[in-house]
Amino acid sequence: MKMWIPSTIYELADLLGRMGDFPGAEPLYREALALQKKLLGEKNSAVARSLEGLGLNLFDQGNSDDGIPLLREAVAMQRDLHSGPHPDLAEAVNNLGFVTSDNQEAEQLFRESLAMKQILYSGEAHPEIAMGLSNVAYVLNDQRKYAEAEALYLEALEMQRKLLGENHPDVANALNNLAFVSYGKGDLDASIAMSKESLEMYRRTVGNEHPLVARGMSNLAMWEMEKNDYAAAELLLRDALDLRVKLFGLDHAEVAKSKTALAILLIETDRFDEALPLAMEARAIYQQSLTADHWRTASAASAEGAALAGLKRYDEAELLLTESYDVLREDTSAQLFFISRTRRWLVDLYKNLGQPEEAAKYLAMQTGK
Repeated sequence: MKMWIPSTIYELADLLGRMGDFPGAEPLYREALALQKKLLGEKNSAVARSLEGLGLNLFDQGNSDDGIPLLREAVAMQRDLHSGPHPDLAEAVNNLGFVTSDNQEAEQLFRESLAMKQILYSGEAHPEIAMGLSNVAYVLNDQRKYAEAEALYLEALEMQRKLLGENHPDVANALNNLAFVSYGKGDLDASIAMSKESLEMYRRTVGNEHPLVARGMSNLAMWEMEKNDYAAAELLLRDALDLRVKLFGLDHAEVAKSKTALAILLIETDRFDEALPLAMEARAIYQQSLTADHWRTASAASAEGAALAGLKRYDEAELLLTESYDVLREDTSAQLFFISRTRRWLVDLYKNLGQPEEAAKYLAMQTGK
């Protein structure tokens, strides 16, 4: 068999993945990996790249239990193959940073990858360096280090605009990420403006039926909810949910994100009967695709609790809300949007239960750790 055959299969798998067709890409990644091992042996750069591609593909389908070990195997193999900075090693380390649930490990991996890229590209303006800056900023934002995150994001955005122009998915990503920093700093108007610009850029550059567009709609909807513009937010959330179901199927973590967000909107507009099944479905998906104690699972559980409280099922609501709030507050990756709402729902719950001391305790708590 000629070497170009598994390489071509890998490239096709990669193309399908970039188009958002993760289930279609998976068997091609597996076929490429099997052929490469047969032709080249168990340890070489092509096998490492296929392990990495398959691992990311499984993770994107919500199968982190199988995906992350493959990515760790790919990183270990790249380290064995390359004693110093190398593009393949930098990329493998970077991708492992994206999937790990350990915030400190993610920062370490992103910084290692960025340092390699700065050496490889002589510290000059380069798309890979800009992406590395953005990745470090991303994890710093998760750690509530907003000033550091904003400085790196702005540096990356300036570099990306210089290199890629004003109309590129990476530029849209940078704007989307800066919107989260602005929200963390309390500038909601800036978050909305950047999210709108980012969403329109996604649509122009990747088309209307792409995971990035669904993400952009969902993020903009969160900020619209914060402004109490529930009508605009609901349109965005329902469109995002329909798109994610079309792209990923019914049981994917991305679908659970949309169901959780829509459930929250329904709670905020007193439609508790509609919100409850959405929140329950989201929590069940997260428990299968992530873990029972993941902050995303807790975000769905808190929405379920709030819906139950709205239906005056207070005992069930209290357990879900208190447990989920503890998880959300302790996880530095958890988004402030979910933490603040869960806290407010607990305040409302204890007021309705006639327990002002408990309500005051949660009211006094600051959002985050």
